[in-house]
Amino acid sequence: MVSWDLGSVGTEVHNLLDDIPVNISGNSLLALIDRKRLYIEAYTNLTVGSKGIAERFQPALTHLACADLLRFMNTQGADVQSISLGQLSINRGGRSNLIESAETFEKMGMDELKAIGRNSRYYRAL
Repeated sequence: MVSWDLGSVGTEVHNLLDDIPVNISGNSLLALIDRKRLYIEAYTNLTVGSKGIAERFQPALTHLACADLLRFMNTQGADVQSISLGQLSINRGGRSNLIESAETFEKMGMDELKAIGRNSRYYRAL
């Protein structure tokens, strides 16, 4: 792995997920990835730039971005729960497969963040 930027993460997200709607890709996807980058900075207390993303942050950022993207796709109706054609109607019960996939990606991303650890900013005063 080499140093990535937000576009590289976006490319990897496109490689991992199928059928990303056109209205989500591009600048919307980069904004979503940037929000996850800021989350990782807040979680770890380490600097993660939008360019030159270090290798240790790449898996967590990619998986967390996938989780958010899947949730967004679910709200946009990318996963249909019912189909009607004339008098034929098919309803699927249970949870959306996008939400279940999002939870899996989020768990992977959070496990990877926990492996990175947190940088504590405190000192001991005597």
